[in-house]
Amino acid sequence: MESVALPDPNLYAARALAASLARRGVAVEGGAVGTTDSLAYRTVRCCASPLVDFRGRPLPDIIFPILNSSQNWFAEMLLKILGRELKGEGSWAAGLGVERGFLTDSVKIDSTAFALEDGSGLAAGNLVTPQAFAKLLAYMHRHPKGGPFVAGLPHAGQPGSLLKRFVGTPLEGRVIAKTGSIDRVNSLSGYIEPANGGAGPSRSASRRMGTPYHISRCSTRSIRLWCRSGGNSPSLPSARRAPCSRNAPARPWRRD
Repeated sequence: MESVALPDPNLYAARALAASLARRGVAVEGGAVGTTDSLAYRTVRCCASPLVDFRGRPLPDIIFPILNSSQNWFAEMLLKILGRELKGEGSWAAGLGVERGFLTDSVKIDSTAFALEDGSGLAAGNLVTPQAFAKLLAYMHRHPKGGPFVAGLPHAGQPGSLLKRFVGTPLEGRVIAKTGSIDRVNSLSGYIEPANGGAGPSRSASRRMGTPYHISRCSTRSIRLWCRSGGNSPSLPSARRAPCSRNAPARPWRRD
């Protein structure tokens, strides 16, 4: 299956609905139209009777393509859904308010450790520290409902954004992480499964950010350190900085 971008998703959906109705003998007069103005038909949405009430897929099915194949549009829509469900407004501002509250109140991440501008991370103003990511990963691993989040992360050597990463190495199939990149910056955020297949702690949380100028040498040493740690997540943030401190900037990095 191949994913493609649509120049006008609203018009595409309207035409698909019209074609489906026509195949079932329902005539549609006036053709299909679409609009990018969400306020244009707010009166109809507010007061008219709906033609059909459709319940979408469960949340785990939405999370999977966001993490596994980096479906940024899904991420943006999920952010607005959070705003609608918890703040009564399906907007970026409302969704970001929910996200900030979760990170500071539930995960206990310092508000100065991140800056958010959208749901996908594509905006240049998105900033986050590696320590904040590691703390979030540890929180999600412990969370009783964190299973879909971990299951949605790409696995090294398997279909997803890590399909060609770590293949033929001892880490093939053991690295479970989300990729992220911008110009001259690559990063991974996720977990490393133990080599023994289950003895000891199940996973080590890890966050790696770097530039192509030093990522190969530095990331290899970091991976060895993570594996030697035996999955002791609380010690990872301070331990993994030691071998790369000369190359890794202390400032936050933009993420995608």
